Formats: sequence, structure tokens, C-alpha cells
Amino acid sequence: PLFQQKAAPLGKKLWQTEHYVNSDANISTIMPIAKEIHDVMVTGSANAYVYWWIPHANGLTANDGTLFKRAYVIGQFAKHVRPGYFRVEATATPATNVYVSAYAGNGKVVIVAVNSSTAAVSQTFTLQNATVSQFSTWQTSASANMAAGSEASVSGNSFTFSLPAQSIT
Repeated sequence: PLFQQKAAPLGKKLWQTEHYVNSDANISTIMPIAKEIHDVMVTGSANAYVYWWIPHANGLTANDGTLFKRAYVIGQFAKHVRPGYFRVEATATPATNVYVSAYAGNGKVVIVAVNSSTAAVSQTFTLQNATVSQFSTWQTSASANMAAGSEASVSGNSFTFSLPAQSIT
């Protein structure tokens, strides 16, 4: 990307701000936001994704504070990828319609997996240069909003996890 060619050598940071995406409470119209954040962070090598419309019809909340589904999608990244974390190498598209990014910081590893397929996907993850015994999981899907999920046990630096259809884990 142009950023890597021009700005990165100068020590500049790239922040991507949101733009209008036709999205409502329907998970299938929300999934492009998750894919966009993945692309911005992985392909674009951005340092941040900023969503600045909070209470607004296209924002994260209604005027009464009710969270829209898009807030939970963004939250899948924002809650777990904290200041000071860095993106680390991951197979960005390990399966058709599955997008993965990984981050490390504060002695933790965060993997964000987006399954935009209409079917569940059993995905194997292999960790390198990290020792992890288990992961806590959180999912946003058609029926869940950043809901705590099952623990993922790691054996020999590898684990397999089922990613529900149209979900962010």
C-alpha cells in the first residue's frame, strides 16, 4: 500500500477513520465492518481504526445510549487489542471468507477471527514464538453481542476452534 511506501519510512502513523457502511441490526450487513477493520489493520498496516460517530443513526449508539450491533463488531477489536499492543504475523485468510489478525502486548496474545461465511468453520490456529495454554473467547454473531464463549485449550502451540457463521471471535 501507498502508506508503506511513503509514510512508514518517515515514521508516520496511519489512522483509518470509518466511513458510511450500509449497516443495521442485521448481522449480514454488519460483517463488512469487521472485514474492513481487518483489511485496514492487516493489508493497510494502519496503527488505528477510529469510529467517531457515537450517538447517531450511523454511529455506535442511538441517542438514548442503546448500542447498535456495529458497536459490538468494533468492540471485538477495541476491547481486547489495547494501547501498546502490536499486530503480529498471522495467516490473514486461512480459509475462504475467514480473516484473521493477531496482536501481542502486556504478556498477552489476541487473535481476532472474522468468519463472514454463512456456515460455521472449524479453524486450526498454530502459534509461533509464544507459549499459551488457553484462550478466553468472546463472540459477536447474529444472536450474541460480545458474549463470553468457551475456553480454547492449546496443545503443542496449536488449537482448533469452531467459528460460527457470520461471526467475529
